[in-house]
Amino acid sequence: MNYCNNCGRKLNEGVRFCPECGKNLMPRVTEQEKSINEIPIKKEKKKSRKLLIILILFFGVLFSASIIFILMKFINSGDKSLGKSEFKDADTNLLIKTKEYGKIPSNQILVILNEDEGDSKAKKIGEIAGGKVTGNIEFLNLYQIEIKSSTFEELKEKIKKIQKEEGVYAAFPNAELVLRQTAAACDPLDDPVYDKSNYKEGIGSPIEHIGLKEAWKIIKASGVKFNNVQVGVIDEQIGIKSDRKIKNNKNISVLRGEDTLRRGQSHGNMVIDIIGGDMTNGGGSGVASILKENLKITATSPMKNGTICYTDAIDRMKAQVESGAKVINCSIGYLYAYENQDKERDDVKGVKLFLEKLNKEHPDVIIVAAAPNDKNALNGKNDWWGHKLPNLVTVSGVSGDGQMIGSHQGEGGEITICGISGYTYGNADDQGYGTSSCTPQITATIALMKSINPKLTNEEIKDILRSTSSKSVNGNNMPPNSGSGLVRIDDAVLKVINDLRKKENKPELKKEDLLQLASLEVSSSGGPKEFTITAEIKSVSEKGTSLTIEYSGDNCSGKGEKEKYLNSPGKVSWSITLKDESKPVTIKIKRLDFDVCKSIEVGGKIKAEDLVGEWNGGVCHDDWSTPYKIAEPKIREKLVSVKGEFLQMKMTMTLSSENILNTNMNVSSSKMPPPPLDFSFDDGNLSASTLYMMNNYRFSGKVVLVNGVYNIEGTWSAVATNGSMKMNGRWKANKSKK
Repeated sequence: MNYCNNCGRKLNEGVRFCPECGKNLMPRVTEQEKSINEIPIKKEKKKSRKLLIILILFFGVLFSASIIFILMKFINSGDKSLGKSEFKDADTNLLIKTKEYGKIPSNQILVILNEDEGDSKAKKIGEIAGGKVTGNIEFLNLYQIEIKSSTFEELKEKIKKIQKEEGVYAAFPNAELVLRQTAAACDPLDDPVYDKSNYKEGIGSPIEHIGLKEAWKIIKASGVKFNNVQVGVIDEQIGIKSDRKIKNNKNISVLRGEDTLRRGQSHGNMVIDIIGGDMTNGGGSGVASILKENLKITATSPMKNGTICYTDAIDRMKAQVESGAKVINCSIGYLYAYENQDKERDDVKGVKLFLEKLNKEHPDVIIVAAAPNDKNALNGKNDWWGHKLPNLVTVSGVSGDGQMIGSHQGEGGEITICGISGYTYGNADDQGYGTSSCTPQITATIALMKSINPKLTNEEIKDILRSTSSKSVNGNNMPPNSGSGLVRIDDAVLKVINDLRKKENKPELKKEDLLQLASLEVSSSGGPKEFTITAEIKSVSEKGTSLTIEYSGDNCSGKGEKEKYLNSPGKVSWSITLKDESKPVTIKIKRLDFDVCKSIEVGGKIKAEDLVGEWNGGVCHDDWSTPYKIAEPKIREKLVSVKGEFLQMKMTMTLSSENILNTNMNVSSSKMPPPPLDFSFDDGNLSASTLYMMNNYRFSGKVVLVNGVYNIEGTWSAVATNGSMKMNGRWKANKSKK
């Protein structure tokens, strides 16, 4: 066994360099080796020497390049760690309720020290408070101090004492945070869950207000390429084992094991579903789910024993950054935000410091956070969020009828933008309300933007969101102090695409052109067994496009080729036949160039109970006559509409017996309202007759189901009992299938 003559390290046989100090170890030369070395050696040929030199140079360069590559990779990769994070969980038996902070552990104080202070100062602070240090979040220079205290008043006195100490940046309780909430289609966004009838009258579907369908069409028609993007979600424990869409979504993972403990749906599931819920298996679709495998969602929960404390939330934000998340959704915050609070709360100062440090060290990470639902003004001092910082987007919300549902912007604070409340995320019964549901809409929008252009800065992201937002919702002006307005995902996405094209010296894409390129209209005619399915496109690229028809099962057969080609705007049709007209068949038409799909349902026996509900339609008169000249001016006076012109009508149908539908029609601007009618319904046909105001009325109509919508078209007549008048006309109505 040899030893290094430089450092004394024991060496294995044959080692040339010391593993301890790196010294070059020349082997000992024996007498025998000396004699061998003294044997004359013939000079090798110059060719061999040249080859040897070349090999030495080659491997030398290769070795150097490898070392440089490894060093550069190490230097450029940087250290993602934000330091250690160790703290003691709050004892639920010591939680006390306060108006100012909500629930807090009576025995814990959080202290943030100035950058030049450390463990020794924290220990001294602990002694001053009559306690000891039990935790530390290194990135924020935050220390957790545990004391003996049972009342809020006692805790406040010790906090005030600590705040006066030199080197203390902030001191506050380990306050509780809350979740910010209130109380098989072909195209996922054509799913029945988004039908207007599922929402309050006059409000409409939320995806219409934020331009989601248009955004997806723009993305498809532009041909933009996606980059990978990771979104972090900090929320309630996630029900990964749920039977809902998150269960099999491979794009979703958890950072901490405890996140999977909850079974079934949760607030966290709602948030994740709105961001990236599976778009392939029915129900609500995530705003950014069009990214498919390019979207990764990492979920983690700071909730322990039903409580989220300050330390847990900061720790989870840190963990998301360390995992590589670039957009982090926080639909959580304090229970209260105090209006007109002049003094900045120390706990809020701590959050602001965290965000400022994060922006400095990780400028590519952006936090998207929910404003409170308490309608107070955020002034940058009275809540976790609402600061004017480049890496913070504070989201409030608005309802479909233009009512503010979250906090508004106060002097010195910021509401960046609003989302729409009432977003459907599971099925028609699963609608997310409050700023908790608005925030993931903005998070997903930013994910789309970053996927299209990963080089966007946080300032650019906020500028684009603001400049493309809508100043009205459903015809109503946005409420005052609601930030820049309501998010418009379509305009934000298009702005990112066109900004990239401008840098590449490519022409700007027009929204109208892109929407036309990604459009597809499908209709059906005929029945009850023989149908013609027609697809129409109004715009096509130079390459043209193919359209295909799909149907499954043995109840449907078709004629001719299933794939048809169009090199210009136009229509194509297919003929199909149903073996059993009482069994419905779903037909899918696909436009292959931009992966656009529409589905319609044909066939199927319609039952009377299917017609119950609210209908929209119209009534017109086609002809009238009277044998009495004196009656003509009176009849003309009552006829508000001109011949053949439909007056708007709303109709309500209720089921009074197995095949009898009681119907009330309300016709706008009419002095001759139709009478209440009892329609009999048989095999798709409606018929009714009644005596009303000395007139005999007869109504008939045919009900067909087209594209998931029930349509009625029929005729009517009225004959006065005294023979003074005859009148006839048409009526129509439609209602979406539930």
